[in-house]
Amino acid sequence: MIAPGIMATALVSGATNLVNAYSDREEDALNQPIRSSWVSELGGRNVLISSIFFYVAALLSAFSLGYAFTGISILAIFDSLAYSLPPLRLKTRIIPGLLSFSGAVGLAFLGGEAAAGKLNLLDPVLWLVTFFMLAYGTVKNLPDYPGDRLVGIRTTATIFKSIGDATIATCIILISPYLILTALVFTGGLPQLFLANLLMVPIPIWLCLRSSCAQDTASLERIHTIGFVYATAFLNFNFLLCVPSMAAVASVASVYVYLSLVGKLAIDSRREYKFSLEAKAQSVGTVETTTPLSVSS
Repeated sequence: MIAPGIMATALVSGATNLVNAYSDREEDALNQPIRSSWVSELGGRNVLISSIFFYVAALLSAFSLGYAFTGISILAIFDSLAYSLPPLRLKTRIIPGLLSFSGAVGLAFLGGEAAAGKLNLLDPVLWLVTFFMLAYGTVKNLPDYPGDRLVGIRTTATIFKSIGDATIATCIILISPYLILTALVFTGGLPQLFLANLLMVPIPIWLCLRSSCAQDTASLERIHTIGFVYATAFLNFNFLLCVPSMAAVASVASVYVYLSLVGKLAIDSRREYKFSLEAKAQSVGTVETTTPLSVSS
C-alpha cells in the first residue's frame, strides 16, 4: 500500500514541477536562470512530454489503491495543471493561486487517508497543515520578487512596492497558522501536545526579518531554502504527533536524507544566483527597471 502511494505522489509532484518550469520560462530568465536554461536545453516539447508520462504513470500507480485515492490523484493532477498553465494559470491570481498551492499538502494528506481507508474531510490536522501550506505559499514569492515585478506577475509579494513591505505582510500571514492551531487546541479540536508547535514561531519571524534586509537575489534564495526546511519541519513534526511510531520516525529521517542528497549533489534548480536587475531586465527585453530590490521603511 505504501509503495504505490509514494510513487503516485512523487510522480505527480515531479510532473507538476516540470509543467511549472515550462510555464515560468519568462520570469525564470530573471528569477531562476539555471532552471530556465535546463528547459531550453531539454526543449519545451520534451519537458511537456515527460510531464505527461509522469502523470500517466502516477495514475497507473494510484489505481491499485482504490477509487478514492485515484479520484484524489486526478484532482491533484488537475490542480497542478491549473496552477501553472493557461487558461486558468491560477498562480497569477493571488487568492486562487494560494488555494491551489495549498493542495500540494492538503490533497496529499487526503490521499494518505484514502489509502488507509480513513478519509475524513473534517480532520482538524488536515485543515491545519493545508492552511499552513497556503501561508507558506507567500514565502516562495519573496525570492522571485524582482523578476515577477519586471514581467508584471501579481503575487502576494509584488502587490507591494518593495521587498520590505512584502515581508511585513508575509510575516503576518506566516504567523496565522499558529493562531488557528491554538484555537483548535483550546476548543478541543486538537490535543494540547500540538501546542509544542509554538516553539517554531520565532523561525518565520526571523525569515521575514532577514528577507527585509536582503540586498540581492542570492540572499533571498538562501532564505527561501531555509524557509523550505522550516516548512518540512513543521509538517513532519505534526506527522510525528499524529503517528508516534518508529516507522514514522524512519519516514521523516528518509525525507531529510533525501534533501541532504539533493543539496550534496547540487541538483536543485533553485540555486543561489546573484545578478544585477538592470542587466537581466535588458536581456529579456524589459526597457526599464522601475522596482529595484530595495527596502522601504
